[in-house]
Order: sequence, then structure tokens, then C-alpha cells
Amino acid sequence: MKLKKSDVNILIMLLGILIPVGVYFFVYNSYTEKTAAMNASNEVLQSEVDYLQDLADHKQQYIDDTQAMQIQIEEIKTHFPAAYKPEDDILYIINVENNYDAEIPTISMGNSSMIEVAAPTTETVDAGSPEVAVEGEGTEEAANDTVEVATPQISLYQTPISVSMQSSYRSLKDIITYINTDPDRKSINSLSVVFDTETGKLASSMAFTAYSLTGTDKEYTAPNVPGVFYGTNDIFNTGEKSAAVAAEKRAEEEAEASEAE
Repeated sequence: MKLKKSDVNILIMLLGILIPVGVYFFVYNSYTEKTAAMNASNEVLQSEVDYLQDLADHKQQYIDDTQAMQIQIEEIKTHFPAAYKPEDDILYIINVENNYDAEIPTISMGNSSMIEVAAPTTETVDAGSPEVAVEGEGTEEAANDTVEVATPQISLYQTPISVSMQSSYRSLKDIITYINTDPDRKSINSLSVVFDTETGKLASSMAFTAYSLTGTDKEYTAPNVPGVFYGTNDIFNTGEKSAAVAAEKRAEEEAEASEAE
């Protein structure tokens, strides 16, 4: 089949049109899509760069704030003993009675229970970051690794205490102040007060909570209870009491025998 010159010219014109169209759809469009994707990626990277630059600009401020916060944390930890046990409760109430005009005939002591506190136990850090990088040891493999930095396992405990007492109005106010300002953290949960017409004093029921922290540098020290000797083999003196009872029984038997004669 032989094409006319006019047909050849038409084909050449069509090719001249199709080539730019093909270039537009297959080259320019693809380039535009890649450019848009790169621009979007650059925007994300630029925001990260701006964030890191802001951190770098305020580095010293963050260091100073962290140190100040750490000092505050250590100061707060000093207000919590390592543990709180029944003997501590009893001695605390005895001190209240001895130091204030109050009588506390009953005390109820609950078991210590842990308070759930939201706090991380481990922190994952990029091994290639400046915080953990070691001069002269930064390898490509290390930059892709992560390390876990353990944080202290500190647990907060609460111990409930309830007491009933009789006191003057002034003594009650002093006791409230004494509990609220105790160096070892405590908090009053409830307080009910009525006037006792028979004694002329206030009859009060108080519930408060003592707090303690485990996992700190503090160690629990058992209180020294006055008048109680540790290491006693027989704390109830049953041996001496049994001997006294036996002696009394023998004396009664001897007296009965004498009367029979």
C-alpha cells in the first residue's frame, strides 16, 4: 500500500501531536507527582528540623529546668519514710497523747496498700542520639540500635489509721496542725466532733492516712519502744506465773491438810 504525500504529512502531524502528549502524561506527570511527594516529605523533615533547632536553642534552659526539678523531687522524697508499720502507728498516737491534752482510748490500724501512680519504668533511647553517644565509638550499627535506660522502681504506699479521742477544743486544733505539718507526709481524711456534756470535752473520731515510699535511698528503722525489752524468751512470763500458781496451789493443799489433822 502506497501512501500519498498528503497522508504522510497527516501522519507526521499526528506524531508531532502524540509525542508531546505522551511526554506530558508519562514524563511530566510522573515528575510532578514525585515533586509533590518530595515537597510533602521536605515539609515533614523541615518541621522536625525546626523542632530540633528549637531544642538546641533552649538546651541550657532545659538542662537548668531538669536540674531544678530533680532538686524538687529529692526534697519531696524526704517527706516520705521507707515504710510505715503498726508500731509506728502506736508510737505516733502515744506522742499525740503525751504532747497534747487528749485521751485516745481506741485506734484502728489498716494494712498498707500501694497507690497506683502513672510512671514509666523504662525509657527507650536511640543509641545514636547525642544523649548516649560515646566519643570515638559511634558506628553505623550503633546508630541503628536502641538502649533501655532503667528508671528507679519507686512505689507509693498508704496506711489508713482511725482513732477516737477526747480533748479540749484547743488541743484538737493543735493535733490537726500536728498531723498536717508532720515531716513524714500524712493527710486527714475525715473528722467528726461532738460535745460531751459529761466531761465537758470534745469527743472526736478522726481518720487519717500515713504515706511511705519504697525504692528510695532511705531504709526503714524499727522504732525504739520505751519499756519493751527485745529478745525476751517468754514475753508473757508464763514460767513465773505457772510457778506462782503452783506454789499457791501447794499452799492451799498444805492448809487443807493441816485443817484435816
